[in-house]
Amino acid sequence: MSGGTFDYKEYNIESIANEIREIYLKHKCKEWVKWMRSKEFYTDFKPYPKKILAIYRKAYKTLKMAHIYAKRIDYLEAGDDGEESFLERTKQELNALEIEMKTALKETPEDIEIRNEKMKEEDRWNRNIYNF
Repeated sequence: MSGGTFDYKEYNIESIANEIREIYLKHKCKEWVKWMRSKEFYTDFKPYPKKILAIYRKAYKTLKMAHIYAKRIDYLEAGDDGEESFLERTKQELNALEIEMKTALKETPEDIEIRNEKMKEEDRWNRNIYNF
């Protein structure tokens, strides 16, 4: 395992960013909104408006950038990267993030599959609780 300068806490930043991304994608997903509205306690559910989602999008990007910088600095300080590879890899990862942001944070097939499984699991859980 590489790094360790920050006790791998940079991955906490990445985890928060990914959770924000998931919330963002859910609120943009018509199927998820429809599913939420089908729940007894969420019949009036409304997805967040564009202004709110724009802030979530900005938060995701900012946290992903923080993760990239923290990870790259971690590797440099731990001696896993030299100065040249630090500069090159930082640039590569930031460029990859820019490309991701230009795709409007679209769902991948994996995102859809995970979300659908979570919805199915919650439906099973609710049936077990309410149907003794």
